[in-house]
Amino acid sequence: MKTKFWKLIQKYCIDHDITMKQFANELEMSQANFSAILNGNRKISEQFIQRLAELMKVTPDALKQHLTASAVTYTAK
Repeated sequence: MKTKFWKLIQKYCIDHDITMKQFANELEMSQANFSAILNGNRKISEQFIQRLAELMKVTPDALKQHLTASAVTYTAK
């Protein structure tokens, strides 16, 4: 089952005409790690949230709201 967070990232990629793999590359991570995060199988660091928010031009708090609504967890560091 796709998380709400996964759907948010998918929509971003569609709207910006990029693939998930390209987005993972922009985040300087492997597609496998990116997929694990999106599917809720890996915890997300505060640093990752900051980088993702920067790329998406949204606030970190906006992303955290989507994380809270999903099965995705993050660790504040």
